[in-house]
Amino acid sequence: MIANSQLNGTVILNEKVRDVLLIKLPNLFFSELEFTISSLEGKVLKLEYMKDVYESLVKIKTGSLEKGIYVMQMAYQGMFVAKTFEKE
Repeated sequence: MIANSQLNGTVILNEKVRDVLLIKLPNLFFSELEFTISSLEGKVLKLEYMKDVYESLVKIKTGSLEKGIYVMQMAYQGMFVAKTFEKE
């Protein structure tokens, strides 16, 4: 995991996911967040932008993904954090 202090504390709440990936953010305001879900081979399968994020819980729909292991990357102001999860 690579992160800066503004992204430390980011947690995937459900590492085994069915339809929605739950991400707990640090208690900070984010003006713009970028979420990317990629295969382990690095192919980007989902890209989502969020503006003015005040909530500490973010939900990313994963219903279109097949079963397998994926990497979620969250970017903020040129810095990022990456975590893996399993789609059931």
